[in-house]
Amino acid sequence: MSNVKDTLDRFGALVVERAKKELNALKPRKVYRARWKRGRLKSFQVKIKQHRADSSGALKNSLQYDVVETSQGATLVIESLDYGVYVQEGRLPGRGIPTRAMAKYIRDKKIRPQDTVNGGFLKKTPENLKAMAFMMNRKIKYFGIEPNPFMNEAIAFAQP
Repeated sequence: MSNVKDTLDRFGALVVERAKKELNALKPRKVYRARWKRGRLKSFQVKIKQHRADSSGALKNSLQYDVVETSQGATLVIESLDYGVYVQEGRLPGRGIPTRAMAKYIRDKKIRPQDTVNGGFLKKTPENLKAMAFMMNRKIKYFGIEPNPFMNEAIAFAQP
């Protein structure tokens, strides 16, 4: 039994280490620039840009594993923050994200509200931030979020 536990322990350490590297790596991702008129999509452009999957580093820091002994053997459990599932699997069009999560993302990325008429920046008032969060959420509802299968790649790398 200790052989199995040791093997799972080494495998778990390798998977978590590789998953952290995958989250920190720059990867190509589609970026949509959309124009709206009266709440409807007018046109959009798609560009490919390099992005990290983990903007704040919190997801990377939350990754951990544990080997749990059961009556039938041992099980490897890998844990992370709740939103790790959405990074792994993406988000399909048609659903937005929680407003608190959007507000935290805006703060983490230090995104400033932009004046679409003059091209300058607006003051960070609660009304402007709420409007910006609404527009970003609308874009996510329409286009979705691309998946970043960091765990799949980490597991595939760690297998012998």
